[in-house]
Amino acid sequence: MPLQCKGAPRAARPALGEVHVWWAHRDEAGPHLPASLDDAERARLVRLRRAADRDRFLVGRALIRLAFGRYLGPSAEGLRISTAPRPGCSRGAKPWLPGAGGLEFSLSHSGAWIVLAVGAEGPLGVDIEERPTAPVSARLMRWALSPREREELGEQEGTASPPHGARDPVGTFLHFWVAKEAVLKATGEGLTVPFHRLTLTPPGLPLRIREWQGYPGAGEDYVLCRLETPRDCANGVVAVRRERGEGGSLAYSTVVLRTAAEASACVHR
Repeated sequence: MPLQCKGAPRAARPALGEVHVWWAHRDEAGPHLPASLDDAERARLVRLRRAADRDRFLVGRALIRLAFGRYLGPSAEGLRISTAPRPGCSRGAKPWLPGAGGLEFSLSHSGAWIVLAVGAEGPLGVDIEERPTAPVSARLMRWALSPREREELGEQEGTASPPHGARDPVGTFLHFWVAKEAVLKATGEGLTVPFHRLTLTPPGLPLRIREWQGYPGAGEDYVLCRLETPRDCANGVVAVRRERGEGGSLAYSTVVLRTAAEASACVHR
């Protein structure tokens, strides 16, 4: 079944302080989707060997076209995703849509789900993750968590398990991992920056950046919002870069797309 969106806002762009978060399932992939790809996207699709990766790529690109078609109308048909360096972007490079009227986007996928975040305020990043089935190694914990985070969570150096001070070690790990990846997708740096350079608030407190080595004041620049996720998706976060001094919380609306079901839209604050 082609991607549909009967419950989505027809022409409403995200307002300042708001992010629209669109969800789709990889089951939406079908033989009709490759026709919408451009030449570069078709070349990338051919390089993907696993069927699940091809499905997620197809649905992700279709979701971008669907959302921006809703926001921009016929003018969205000529948009092409660019990976070229962005004017005025000094920290990293991230995919963007020249000519999108100031709209920003970020795409993530994990397991069967694909998510697209769209905003109009500044660079943004979104990340979702399935709950891992294997234990988290001590090496990965040291790469992902700052010394302050590990100390506060009671991790013992040299152990092969996540912080045992937490009731849900894997969930605690995802709390930090997903939020940090969302932030670094907003900057365009991604996994090139060791996650332990960022220190976030622990589970149970409002999510924010407390410290970022080499980036004074990062906590004032980025607003983080945890997302409500499908049952089989363990964690999701969207991060938006805002002008300092604006403050405030981030609202987001979600549009869930499912095969053989109408889209439904709801707003969470």
